[in-house]
Amino acid sequence: MDPGEAAARVEAFFSDLDRDVFAGLPTANQNLRVEVVEVQPIVGGVVLVVIAPWTISGILFLEDASFGDTIIIDGRRLPVLVNELPSLGRYWSVAIVREVGSLTSQAHARESVAAVMAPFLTSVAAARSHAGVGDPSRRDLFQTLAHGAESRQGSLGT
Repeated sequence: MDPGEAAARVEAFFSDLDRDVFAGLPTANQNLRVEVVEVQPIVGGVVLVVIAPWTISGILFLEDASFGDTIIIDGRRLPVLVNELPSLGRYWSVAIVREVGSLTSQAHARESVAAVMAPFLTSVAAARSHAGVGDPSRRDLFQTLAHGAESRQGSLGT
């Protein structure tokens, strides 16, 4: 998918979701608005980050279907969700910033994205290189080798 097209589709989808589902809910941070803040073409796809009043998520559009159900970013194991919608097609998403409720402004949200963007892209590359390994315990081993002991502790549930 073209990076500009991906960004426009994601921003439109999240804006509709904000208006139709999250508007006025106490769980939504009223200091934030929907905005695609990063768009990075990668081999075989596009990675982007969207800020919304309820989440800051990394969105991946990949040409192939090989991606695991977790990703390790700076030693944190995060779930990766696979979705398929008519307006977006198939995509993977991960909440890359844990808590958006405490962010005081859109600028603060952008700073949070900037702080995690490089580790996120590194983790996406590592996860993609290990996704072809079918055995989850072997994927964990490869992720441990790529990311060090912190990722191994996360995979053991400690």
